[in-house]
Amino acid sequence: MIKIGDTIWVFDQNHRVYVDDNGNKTSGPNYRHYWTERKVVGETSHSWLIGWEHNPTKISKKNLRDGELNICLNMEEVEEKVWLDQNKYPIVRMLQRCKDPEIFRTVEKLLE
Repeated sequence: MIKIGDTIWVFDQNHRVYVDDNGNKTSGPNYRHYWTERKVVGETSHSWLIGWEHNPTKISKKNLRDGELNICLNMEEVEEKVWLDQNKYPIVRMLQRCKDPEIFRTVEKLLE
């Protein structure tokens, strides 16, 4: 799955970039830039060491396996999380305004 030298993306809420995807300034941070690229620089029996060689951060192998961490193993995963962040609430708002029960039945079937 992961090996030393791999690149992963870690969600870092302190990494704020105030530009949109086209490079225009924004009033709020761009979610895409919270995902920061890191290198796997080492390994212990229970953790992966990521970041900088002299001061790495430990990431639990068990929590990574269980999907409990905000880590993506490739850029496609990052793009999926960005899409979800950008579209989840607008879709929920559209459903809140919807008055067609058939749409809700369809959504219910999709979510089962």
